[in-house]
Amino acid sequence: MEKLYVRVEEDKIICVKCGKKWHKHDLRGQCRCGLIIVKDIRDIGLYYVEKFNKRTGIWEVVDEFYL
Repeated sequence: MEKLYVRVEEDKIICVKCGKKWHKHDLRGQCRCGLIIVKDIRDIGLYYVEKFNKRTGIWEVVDEFYL
């Protein structure tokens, strides 16, 4: 079973675990779970959910969705 990190409602992105909300035009900030939302640079409506991996020291894509 695939782990669900965020859910999308209309133009809002909501963290499933802590409830932080991002608006699709304002993706600033990190939730308490350590997730950030990054928009694809090609501007095709693709968004990435990234989480910081402390062991490797890099941000890793854990989920992606279209909005």
